[in-house]
Amino acid sequence: MPITHDLRWLPVGPVVLVLLSAGAGATDALVFTELGKVFASILTGNLVLLGAAVGLSGIELTPPLTVLVAYLIGVAVAARWCRAIPGMQRTARIRHCLAGEAALVVVVAVFADALGAIRIVLLAVAALAMGVQSAAVLVIDRGSPTTYMTSTFTGLVSDLAANRRVDPLAIARIAAVILGAAAAVALYSISVHWGFVIPAALIASAASLAYTRSWHDDAQPMLDE
Repeated sequence: MPITHDLRWLPVGPVVLVLLSAGAGATDALVFTELGKVFASILTGNLVLLGAAVGLSGIELTPPLTVLVAYLIGVAVAARWCRAIPGMQRTARIRHCLAGEAALVVVVAVFADALGAIRIVLLAVAALAMGVQSAAVLVIDRGSPTTYMTSTFTGLVSDLAANRRVDPLAIARIAAVILGAAAAVALYSISVHWGFVIPAALIASAASLAYTRSWHDDAQPMLDE
């Protein structure tokens, strides 16, 4: 069955998800290149790196373990906060999660110049932010992850092969991850501080846009237990 999306999020919802995807791509690119050769949100890659660190000497164990723990804490906190209650109260809590995530990535951007001194702390904060984003988006739309794209790629190709249908939102999110990563790394090569501003600006824009969206009382783009 082709992936479908809750149309009650239109027209602002898809824009929020695309901005979050771009922010995740930018964050992962900077974390990988500058904060420890690990990913802030791609758990599969981090688990492989963790296993390699355990199995081989000379590979640092701290970075993959740090991001794994911080990411899972972010997921647990956001899931508990966003899914605890239904309806419009839950909608408000989703917004709170996105605002909290934005605050975390802004902290990373503000202290980016102090990479050497607090690198591991910034790594943990970035992973915490990505965990919050992943859990919040899962409540918004299970079919539109913004921090991992394996399922998106698989669904996109499967739908194209089996049904000759293309999900425009999937393509937009994939492109956003690539463009966000490219922009952040390119700007970082010019200025450390401004490179980290890219994910902060993207995620803060998504959070702000979510607050401008006026959802109807019966709009529940979330998982009802």
